Amino acid sequence: MKRLIAVFLTLTLVLTNFQGWNFLKELDLSKKFNLFQGLEKSFAETGTLLEGTGLYYTISNNEVTITDADESISGDVIIPESIEGYPVTTIESYAFYNCKSLNSISIPKGVTTIEGY
Repeated sequence: MKRLIAVFLTLTLVLTNFQGWNFLKELDLSKKFNLFQGLEKSFAETGTLLEGTGLYYTISNNEVTITDADESISGDVIIPESIEGYPVTTIESYAFYNCKSLNSISIPKGVTTIEGY
C-alpha cells in the first residue's frame, strides 16, 4: 500500500511540474467545449412571445430587449423597431441560439446593444 501511495505521489509531482501542459492553456478548451453554454437561458424567463414572429421580448426602463427566439424560426427574420410603443434597443446573449434555419436577421437602427453569441 505504501508503494502504491509513493508511486501516485511521484506521478502527481511529475505531472504538475511537466512544462508540456502549458499547451492546454493556449488551446483554451473552455471556449470550444463549454458544457454550460446556454444553461443560463434555461433558468431565466424568456419573456413574452411577439405573435407571428417567434421572438420573445421583455420591457424594462421603457426599452425592449429581444431575449429569445423559437428554435423553429426560419427564413428571413425582421426585428421590429418598436414593440408595444417602446423601442427595441437590445438583443440578449443567445437570443438566436440553436435557430438553425435562419437565412438573415434584419436589425433596426435603434438597436444599440447586441450581446454575445
